[in-house]
Amino acid sequence: ARFSAPDIVKYDNKFFSIFTPGVSIFSAPFYVLGKYIGFPQLVTYLSTVLLSVVNVALIILLARKFGAGLYSALMTGVLFIFGTNAFSYALTLTQHHLTVTLILLALLNIFRNRTLINNFWLGVIYGIGLLVDLPNGLMMFPIVVYALIKHFEFDKKADKTTITIQLKMGTMLVGLIPFLLFFGWYNHQLTGSYTKIGQTIGRSDDFQPPEIREKARLESENPDPFGSKLPFNTRDQLHNLYILFISNERGWVFYSPVVYIGILGLFLNYKIVQKKEVVVIATAVVFSNFIIYSMFGAEGGWAFGPRYIIPSA
Repeated sequence: ARFSAPDIVKYDNKFFSIFTPGVSIFSAPFYVLGKYIGFPQLVTYLSTVLLSVVNVALIILLARKFGAGLYSALMTGVLFIFGTNAFSYALTLTQHHLTVTLILLALLNIFRNRTLINNFWLGVIYGIGLLVDLPNGLMMFPIVVYALIKHFEFDKKADKTTITIQLKMGTMLVGLIPFLLFFGWYNHQLTGSYTKIGQTIGRSDDFQPPEIREKARLESENPDPFGSKLPFNTRDQLHNLYILFISNERGWVFYSPVVYIGILGLFLNYKIVQKKEVVVIATAVVFSNFIIYSMFGAEGGWAFGPRYIIPSA
């Protein structure tokens, strides 16, 4: 537990990870293989490297869907991995690249017709996203809403409007529910509750210096009545947006300036791509990412640029 601090929770006299279990489950087979050949940490971390390569390929596919030529699409993949901080975080065990993989798969999914199987896979992707990191549910929410809306047909006449709902959208739930059930079971093993998760309990201070522990104790005994009760705090938003975008400590201006061309590209691309609404959805994902993490806290380890907004990159 000391080795894993500060990303641990203590609850009912047990230590466990503050993170949801998706990354651990994904990387476990790599760990088993690495342990078998004598390099457990190296092969476990290799899982993130492989995901980063997959992400480059998915970005190329998405760029082609948006109407880019082959060489332009190849350039987008190369710029993502080497022109942003994505490469730095491809070399450690974090959720960022797996999150990017899932968002890209979901965006590619909504380019397809809404069939039973495509709806099912979108539900699966969304369920895995929740297991990987809870904010993924918010970032991917615009994609799911768009897919749901495609199942509604409106027939407006002079005196009435008829709404037709295609029941095949229910296969999204079929794909999602098994992951929600597993998540509930996992939480119950740790906390005795199907809904209580580590991130709502808060980090353990067992391994903090005595003065910090004493300060935390006093704050818990005399809480600020006007303090934030939720993990998302709008009062921090302006400061955190400054950190993410223009600060010399981790801002995009210093670490990934090429990304600003990408934001401009989203607007220019709207005129070209056939499915214009998908560009709008992709833009919604980007801005959801900005909004969520500017309220949540922009520190994220203070290294290699703003890792929280790698999905936006």
